[in-house]
Amino acid sequence: MNWRKILTISAVIAAGILVYTLYLYLGPYRKLSKGKQQLKEEIEARLASESQLGEELGSAKVTLAKKTRLMQDLRAEIDELKDKTSQTKGERELSQE
Repeated sequence: MNWRKILTISAVIAAGILVYTLYLYLGPYRKLSKGKQQLKEEIEARLASESQLGEELGSAKVTLAKKTRLMQDLRAEIDELKDKTSQTKGERELSQE
């Protein structure tokens, strides 16, 4: 009986040591995997914000191109109107003389 108690106690102690060793061994891996998961989530969030900013930048480029085209058209119209007004001034001066 005495041997049975000694074997049981030593088996319980060995199992406790084994569990504690596994806890110490696997603990850092859990922390690393949690940290890795957090980094993945942060990267995904940054990529999503970058893609959203890219879409906003693309739409801003389109509106800028439209406004630039409109401004060029308006400048061309202004130049045409200046030419017409200078021609009509010249015609008025000739007709008055």
